[in-house]
Amino acid sequence: MWVHYAHNHTGFVIGFDSSAAFFREDGRILRQVQYEPRPNINVPPELDESVCFFKSPEWETEHEWRCVKKFDKDESRLVSFEQELIREIIIGHKAEDSLISQLVAAVEGWEMTRVNYYLSPPSRDHWNLGHRPNQ
Repeated sequence: MWVHYAHNHTGFVIGFDSSAAFFREDGRILRQVQYEPRPNINVPPELDESVCFFKSPEWETEHEWRCVKKFDKDESRLVSFEQELIREIIIGHKAEDSLISQLVAAVEGWEMTRVNYYLSPPSRDHWNLGHRPNQ
């Protein structure tokens, strides 16, 4: 996840409160990704949203969840959400101090009091990353 979505550990990941109604309203579907060795070749002629919830097993360590919404042809793809949905910010271990300062300033500026910060350093014992609380 860090290499592809957070610019080689220099970015951040936002953790949301997945129990919030937002993820089930307005046609949204929240589901855990399933990791399959090959694509489903028995796809119906009209693709539905379920195809968005499959990935190759090589990404299984991500334990990814996705929220998907089908838009009408002329509907805006811009989706707004309340900042109260944000519960954590996980910062890549190569993130610059200036980015971290900007994140903290934004969270404080929006008076988001329930956000926890974590640093994600590489593990010395395993092939994964840790999540260490940041004070």
